[in-house]
Formats: sequence, C-alpha cells, structure tokens
Amino acid sequence: MVRRNQLLIGLGAAMLGPLLLGSGPNIDPETVDVSRFPPKYQESYKVFAVRCSKCHPLSRAVGGNHGPDFWRSYVKKMSRRAGSGINEANGGVLVDFLIFYGQFWQGDAGSP
Repeated sequence: MVRRNQLLIGLGAAMLGPLLLGSGPNIDPETVDVSRFPPKYQESYKVFAVRCSKCHPLSRAVGGNHGPDFWRSYVKKMSRRAGSGINEANGGVLVDFLIFYGQFWQGDAGSP
C-alpha cells in the first residue's frame, strides 16, 4: 500500500510539475550552446549561469512563459536573497537575458 501511494505521488508530481513551474528548456550549464545567441546574450548567459545557479537549478530559472514584468519582479525578489550576488547592474543584465531567452525558446528570436 505504501509503495502504491509513493507511485501515485510520484506520478502526480510528474504531471503537475510542468503546470506549476511552467514548461521550458532543461538547461545544463555545461552543455548549453550559446553560440547562436547574439554576443550580448552570450555574455549575459555567463552572468545568468553564475548568479541564478546559486539558489536553484538553471532550468527552474527559465522554466515557464513569463513576460518582462514578471522577470523584473522575480529578479528583484531574488536580489534580496542573501548570497545571491544580484545587484542593480547585473539584475538588469539578468532581466534582459531572461526576456531574450524566453523569446528565443518560443521561436521569436530563433530556435535553440
């Protein structure tokens, strides 16, 4: 019975996870090919990879289909976390990158 409940919980999490977290690319910072990004965003990715991975997997940071207002609010919220290293200057870089990446992933600026 316990094993069955664990299975049901696991299946539920697998089904609800994308709905709750949004769908997006699964990013492995070691294998992301940013060579097709414009040079500005190749540099921005480096800031993103360092800052956002301090608190969570990078795939969580870009999961979902969010607009500019969401990203501005979210990066500001994350900047208040101790040890994030996010300040006003690199926060702007992060917001620009996250907006670009969302458009890139959706095909507005190309295809990953």
